[in-house]
Amino acid sequence: MQGIAEDVSDLQSQKAVFMFFSRCVTAWAQPESSDGSATSSLQGFDRVVYERLVPTAFTVPNAPQLNPKDGQTIVVRSKTLYLELDLMLHLD
Repeated sequence: MQGIAEDVSDLQSQKAVFMFFSRCVTAWAQPESSDGSATSSLQGFDRVVYERLVPTAFTVPNAPQLNPKDGQTIVVRSKTLYLELDLMLHLD
């Protein structure tokens, strides 16, 4: 999925992948509760987020191959922003 997200030649697929990443973060990146009770977080997902998703979310919108005047590029950039927002809201 990360390879598809970084492929600037297919903007439709990029958009779909960033939407998928946002939903994964919303579903699996829940902060641990202070009382030690179980949460719906996926063990180790925060590491994947920090090592793979965060760099991708910042690298793709700055790719020199993207045409900033293209409508699909604007949509892809907005999806990366939504991913970054979800990361900020759901991670410590």
